[in-house]
Amino acid sequence: MIVTHPLSLPAGLPTAYGLKMTSVFTFRHLGVGFDASGDACVLSSVHESQASGPANSGYLITRYRPDGTVAASLAAGFSRGDEVRSRVPDHLGDVCVLPGGTIAVSSAANRTYLLDPGLTRLTGAWDGDGGIGIFDVHHDVRRHHARSFAAAIRVTPSGRLLCLVSEYGARGYGRMEPNLFGVADGALTPEIRPRIEVFACLDSAPLHQDAAHAIPYTGHRGAPAGHGNRPERDLGALTAGRWPDVRHWTIRPWLGSPVVAGDDLFLVPLFDPGERRWSPYVFALVDDTGAVRGRLEGLGEGDRSPYSGRHYAVAADPVRGRIYYINRAGFHVFGRDGRPLVTLGADDKAYKPLTRFRPVGCSPSGELALLHEEHNLLLRVELPDDVDGLGPAVQAALAEHTRRRNQLKKKHAPDRWIWRNNADFTAL
Repeated sequence: MIVTHPLSLPAGLPTAYGLKMTSVFTFRHLGVGFDASGDACVLSSVHESQASGPANSGYLITRYRPDGTVAASLAAGFSRGDEVRSRVPDHLGDVCVLPGGTIAVSSAANRTYLLDPGLTRLTGAWDGDGGIGIFDVHHDVRRHHARSFAAAIRVTPSGRLLCLVSEYGARGYGRMEPNLFGVADGALTPEIRPRIEVFACLDSAPLHQDAAHAIPYTGHRGAPAGHGNRPERDLGALTAGRWPDVRHWTIRPWLGSPVVAGDDLFLVPLFDPGERRWSPYVFALVDDTGAVRGRLEGLGEGDRSPYSGRHYAVAADPVRGRIYYINRAGFHVFGRDGRPLVTLGADDKAYKPLTRFRPVGCSPSGELALLHEEHNLLLRVELPDDVDGLGPAVQAALAEHTRRRNQLKKKHAPDRWIWRNNADFTAL
């Protein structure tokens, strides 16, 4: 099955928040999470710049059914300058659908907000000290850690939670920065947060830390992680020690969006802050003991590297054991060990349109979701089990996407590819 549908704004949202749909209005999509039924929950940012006066911005969480229709929408965090008009006031960056259907959205400061599956209410929050940014939490770190959880969450096929936890001072910054990787085997609820067992980190020695920076709901070597208790070798050092071509990080690498490749195997994209065509990078495969098991092989450098065109996103289908990646060279499919299975090269005009898409996830049934950011369209395509059939399946998906895009554009005439829907939305 092939489905293309718009990622859209509720028609009443601009009026509700005084947004003007001018050339300074942006609508960007930060993450996609799938529930057990195949619904896609999309976290989007809405921002209206102002030539004079404060900007108006906020977030939209929208649930789309597998056929692309809108099931529910929730607007959160809308503010004008320092005026916050929401019960979810933070800088959101991640969305995940937890086992049971609860939707979790998180910020880099480990603030996690729990929403009901119908996107009608906030059911609970692990929102730390209640501040609104990532720079303020060092004033009372113990208070913040007493009521916070994670900067990002991913669910494995068996329901384990891969958690990315921020630490103050990581990578040399005077703020909360994603740093610790761990796995939680219990459920996250409004009343209970599971213990996160830390297995890897980006920075093994964050700055500006004291005993207050130990994170009580984490564990490593029998004690809370943080303040000197974390894996001794960071992922930058581990990967540089294994592969000569990634030995020359300018400073500690920054993290792309982590991906679940299996119950105990995770893909961790690491990028050099220089972000030049010949800068080092690695899409590392790391298990839940912190061992680096491999990487995505054969992607190349220069115009074939992620930095050319900013191709940083990866998607995985842990049930089939496949990993999907797109860059300027084409569409790449890998096995669980990181070895290439097939590449559909962009030098073939049949596949070149793929380079305009970003892989954003896989549904539980194995559908690959591809985002066309310029057009605000999501393409969902079911790929065959036999890799030899991938080429024809992708060609059919692109042809159907083009037909559907033209049909939608003719019917709705979107201004700058910003679509609207007539669904109701909840305001928090």
